[in-house]
Amino acid sequence: MRRSLVISAVIVALLCGSSFLNSVFAQQDTIQLEKNRLRDEIKRLESEQFNTPTGNKAQILSLDKLIESKRRQLKELEANPKQYLYNKEQRRQGPSTTASSTAGYYKVYVRRLDQDLYKDQNSGLYIKTRYCYEYAYGAEALLKDGGAYDSKLIFESGGACDVESIFK
Repeated sequence: MRRSLVISAVIVALLCGSSFLNSVFAQQDTIQLEKNRLRDEIKRLESEQFNTPTGNKAQILSLDKLIESKRRQLKELEANPKQYLYNKEQRRQGPSTTASSTAGYYKVYVRRLDQDLYKDQNSGLYIKTRYCYEYAYGAEALLKDGGAYDSKLIFESGGACDVESIFK
């Protein structure tokens, strides 16, 4: 009887241990995939920057900022993978699409689609602004979600625009 209890305990420990090992390996795979994705994205952006006509300085500068941002992300991932994955999940969830009573700040990576219309590259949310003249091609920005009357999109350059609405 005692021997069968020991064998049962060993089997349970092995099963629990294997699920733990599986989660560790899955996380390592996720980290490696993310590293590869960032490296590929950097290569693609560098190629796009190389092929951009020299007269289009605004796009070249925007691509340069985006490349630097991706390199920072890769460095962050290599330094602290668990924290990076947590931060990525927070960015993916993005800001709420409903008004809130307290302001929340969210890191977004926006691309200008049209005058007064930006899209967050991570969450896929659209951000409609008022009289915004900032050009952004994947630029890092802060979105201050302060409800209906106090939302702003704050760019790395220091420019800020009033947000009219946020939608999917």
